[in-house]
Amino acid sequence: MRPVRLLGALVVTVVALARPARAEERPVADRPVALAGLSLFVLGGVAAGPETAGAAELAGVAAARTVAAAGRWRVSVELWPLLVWRLEAEEGRRTSPAAALDGLLSFDAGPRGSAWALRLESGAGPMYATEPVPAAGSRWNFFAQAGVRAVRRGGGSSLGYRFVHVSNGTGPGPENPGLNLHAVILGWTFR
Repeated sequence: MRPVRLLGALVVTVVALARPARAEERPVADRPVALAGLSLFVLGGVAAGPETAGAAELAGVAAARTVAAAGRWRVSVELWPLLVWRLEAEEGRRTSPAAALDGLLSFDAGPRGSAWALRLESGAGPMYATEPVPAAGSRWNFFAQAGVRAVRRGGGSSLGYRFVHVSNGTGPGPENPGLNLHAVILGWTFR
């Protein structure tokens, strides 16, 4: 009977050592870094209010990297390689592809132990479009965002709202037409 127990203990030990460790058990250096912490976003929105320079819709996809700053604060960089604008122009509706790079600061609100957090976020960065955005604006603009997302702690899905403002930043007046949009943002963060 004793050899059977010894053999069983040996098999259990070999199986335990041979099985790959789960992500949370592996040292950070052994985790795949290509996707860990990477977020993918899809955004869609429409122009808001009479102060907006014409009617517009926006759709886009982004990749982001977020790092913890201090406590519940986070810092993110979002690359929007594909933003598609549908704009009202004098000649009718037109499409203008664009790209943007934003830096964001965010704060995770809500109970620390819960599986979900409300992430309050805000940031801005440069945007370049193939045609002026808005129609009477320029190709180079600031792409500013502020909003809130429900985020699954530790990775996974997120859903939220973003207020998006686009203008060339030259101050108030006719040489700085801007667009204000309300947008829905869906995201996925890899663990």
